[in-house]
Amino acid sequence: MFSKGTLLMDILVNVGEEGLIIGQVPPDHTGFYKGPKEMDNKKIIRNAFKDGDKYFNFGDLK
Repeated sequence: MFSKGTLLMDILVNVGEEGLIIGQVPPDHTGFYKGPKEMDNKKIIRNAFKDGDKYFNFGDLK
C-alpha cells in the first residue's frame, strides 16, 4: 500500500520503444548498495519532478 503523498506516474511507450523504471527514494534512505556510497549516488536522479526529490534509477526496459 502506498502512503499519502506517494507520487505514481505512468508514461506508456509503444512496442519496441525503451522505457525507464524509477522509484522514489524514502526520506530514511541509508543506501541500496553495501559498497561505496558513490554506487548509490550514480543511480539516484535528483529533482526529477520537483526541487529536492530523489528517485532511484532501476534501469532501462526494452
